[in-house]
Amino acid sequence: MYILANPLIGKSLSYSNLRLNDSGLYYLVRKDTYTEKIFLTDDYLEIATMLEMPAELLLKSEATEEDNESHDNSSFFEFVNKSKYFHPEKLTGKYIDHIREVKLIVAYETYVNSVGLDKIMEYRKKNNIKFEKISLDILKEKYKFLQAEIEKNEFWLNNMSKIMREAKTKFNGRAILEQYPDFYKPDLETLFDEISKSFETIKERYVYLYENDLQTIMNKFVVKYINK
Repeated sequence: MYILANPLIGKSLSYSNLRLNDSGLYYLVRKDTYTEKIFLTDDYLEIATMLEMPAELLLKSEATEEDNESHDNSSFFEFVNKSKYFHPEKLTGKYIDHIREVKLIVAYETYVNSVGLDKIMEYRKKNNIKFEKISLDILKEKYKFLQAEIEKNEFWLNNMSKIMREAKTKFNGRAILEQYPDFYKPDLETLFDEISKSFETIKERYVYLYENDLQTIMNKFVVKYINK
């Protein structure tokens, strides 16, 4: 059973403020309509271990959904039904209407219908299997860098407008021309384009410009551009 981008695993991990896709596992920091992602791992074995998946389910873990299309997924589905990290009720019916075209989701719902959701939930109740989120404390213990990254992202989300405004005020075309009056003005657009491309995200660019003094920024980008 494949792990990365697995929709059943991804849906369940979303309740723990995590996002799973084909690139790996991410922790989400949210504010209003904005979300920042913190990369945790792309090691499928690490993710499977976190979910306490039995070894026999990992034999085809590198496979994709297409590779598993003709594969018997009943063992994985049975694990899902009995695992504290999955919530069978929320993996069927109205809860999956927006992802019903996903083959593994459809296969799981078909399996649940054949077994009977009531029977599954009765088994869980009898064996005291209650859905559990993966707590932030557990994630912080496993990923020592997480707390610092959360704080950085929260600072950005809480001060986004201020950071962007002050960064633009500090470093702009006027500031460059005041310090380097011989700079060829038509090249400003090219310079700013190169600066943007040197950062992976808008957030990284603005935080860098906000946190560093003007001369450091000039030396890193403008002087380098002039001397190339």
